[in-house]
Amino acid sequence: GRAAARRLRQSDLASGWGIRTRSARSARYDPRSYQNGAVWPQDTAIAAAGMARYGDRDGAARTIREMLDAATAFPDYRLPELYGGDARRRGRPPVPYPVACSPQAWSAAAAFLCVRTMLGLEVAPDGGTVTFDPLLPEGVDRFEARALRVGGGTIDLRIERVGERVRVSDVQASGVRVIAR
Repeated sequence: GRAAARRLRQSDLASGWGIRTRSARSARYDPRSYQNGAVWPQDTAIAAAGMARYGDRDGAARTIREMLDAATAFPDYRLPELYGGDARRRGRPPVPYPVACSPQAWSAAAAFLCVRTMLGLEVAPDGGTVTFDPLLPEGVDRFEARALRVGGGTIDLRIERVGERVRVSDVQASGVRVIAR
């Protein structure tokens, strides 16, 4: 787990806009190839969630930050199905993939997985207990969720950066037990 998380953050896989589908060191690498070097938001969100799960919270936060930055380059902040895996360069946006679908369901779902990862959200199998162990990407100092439905309950919460630490600063729950780490 941790070794894979560290590997995904190396520059041949982490483009600066997300995680490439193939290493830039590969003989078949092409940053504009559908499966040989492009960045897929859903794969990048899954990689960020795995990084957090296996202890590389900084890597997860950096990966989510890259996706947030990429989203600003697309109309309505809508991440397309995929985009070029070219290395990030100052002043240049990610390279659009010419026939990428936008909207695309799995790319839209990537945003929700990133939110779950930022919240550090874990739900007990019975839905009665929810645990939050939050992280925030650089430049995001506060995140709020309102009327988050979990099991038979709802939760309002705020996570904030306080110095170097990220913590749950306010939580209101109804019908569910909350543990904040």
